Amino acid sequence: MMCRPPKPAAPLCPIINVPTLPVSILTVQQHATIRELPDVAFGFCGEPSCDVVCVGADGTLIRKDELSTRVGIKETEDPIPGCYCFEFTAEQIAEDLLLHTRSTIRPYIKEQVRAGRCCCEVTNPAGRCCLGNVSRTITQAQATQA
Repeated sequence: MMCRPPKPAAPLCPIINVPTLPVSILTVQQHATIRELPDVAFGFCGEPSCDVVCVGADGTLIRKDELSTRVGIKETEDPIPGCYCFEFTAEQIAEDLLLHTRSTIRPYIKEQVRAGRCCCEVTNPAGRCCLGNVSRTITQAQATQA
């Protein structure tokens, strides 16, 4: 399996009329329960309130309920994925911060990324490195714990 596929230009999400972020067809195939996907450019809709996750250039819409994977940014109930490669949840990331007063998970993930042991471009439905998700979760947990 190729972990860093090229990303073509992405379409607008027609539901909320915002640009999507390019995501590889391999990433979409990894998560979608729909087996017959068109061979077109796809985009990831990162708006938390929109139930569309992927938009195809041909108008194909893939919604949350058509995925085999929970999409962290679109979830409000635990378990909320924080890191897909190493399977850390937002709750685990927040608990780690509370237990150690600083994150031990983020440095661990960074070390694994440097060692080439991740495949975020495929395991994360957004097709991107999970460290951004982890950092946001840490920031939110710090604000809650303050």
